[in-house]
Amino acid sequence: MAAGRDPIDALPRGRPCDPGGCPVSLGVGAGPIGPELDHQGRRLPAAVRAFLAAFDLGLLPEYEQDPGQPWDPAPSQARSRS
Repeated sequence: MAAGRDPIDALPRGRPCDPGGCPVSLGVGAGPIGPELDHQGRRLPAAVRAFLAAFDLGLLPEYEQDPGQPWDPAPSQARSRS
């Protein structure tokens, strides 16, 4: 929302340690992001950095794509319609 985008209803599932498969990146359609910086080199908010660290460590399996599913890197369709 701080970036002028609509809020999303839920983060999509992603792949740990894959900047292009990050739930946050996919959810906002921002392109690959790293553990500290977004795709434009801006420092990510502390809460986002903490989420990314936990996700990459496998501590948030509810956001991981099911292993048997083919990978679909398309941005989430879970955006709010408000």
